Amino acid sequence: MWHYSKPAAPYLAVMAFVAALVAFGEVYLFRFLGDIVDWLSTADRSTFLADEGWRLAFMGALVLVLLPALTIFSSLLIHQVLLGNLPMISRWQMHRYVLRHSMNFFANEFAGRVSQRSCRPRWLSVKP
Repeated sequence: MWHYSKPAAPYLAVMAFVAALVAFGEVYLFRFLGDIVDWLSTADRSTFLADEGWRLAFMGALVLVLLPALTIFSSLLIHQVLLGNLPMISRWQMHRYVLRHSMNFFANEFAGRVSQRSCRPRWLSVKP
């Protein structure tokens, strides 16, 4: 299968990298939620936003901007680049492979199929 997907290898690598980034961002999000629980149990309420505001702003940017952007990019890459083109690339490569065969190959293959087939269809030999 790698032979047929080799022309799309850069797009597959980008897709894998973006999927890894999305997965890392989601895991980091759950870790951050655990950190918030720890911070709120030990932090001073009056200085909490002053102390941890930059981390909260970073996580807000991650959740509201970066993760959706990465997810949209991943979806566009899969649906617009790979799902439409990768099967066609494979089909054309297989087609070119079949075109390289001689007419004798197809004649022998067809004769072999015909010789292995019985004269009577199978469904006629089945008794109710």
